[in-house]
Amino acid sequence: MIEMNLIQAYGNFSAEKRIDIIRNNYPNFLEIVDGYIEGLCYMIEYERGSNGFGERDNLGMEIQIGNMKSEFMQKKAIRNVLTREALLKCDFSGDVLDGVEKSEDYIRDAKILREMRRDYNVFRSQLGMD
Repeated sequence: MIEMNLIQAYGNFSAEKRIDIIRNNYPNFLEIVDGYIEGLCYMIEYERGSNGFGERDNLGMEIQIGNMKSEFMQKKAIRNVLTREALLKCDFSGDVLDGVEKSEDYIRDAKILREMRRDYNVFRSQLGMD
């Protein structure tokens, strides 16, 4: 079973241990990685909201004045897509992590998740599944 601290531990694992993790979770390994990415997106968005990043960007706050609610939701959706892309590509240029105190932790975790995906693809290619 995969534990929540897998991301941090994976970065310190030997190649042999990494292969064991991939092999033991092969059918749903990418789903696990994607789940961690989604979790990071949520934590970043939550931290932005709890740190008061923008008056109308607070999570759970709905703005119902005219067209402002749909505009707010549109900006939030775009920001979520940009955050997910930044995590996948490990490109945090721009304001993706503005208003986030734990940005170094999120960057570290994103790099490890990218490594996990890369290791999975190498493992898969060695099986002749590409």
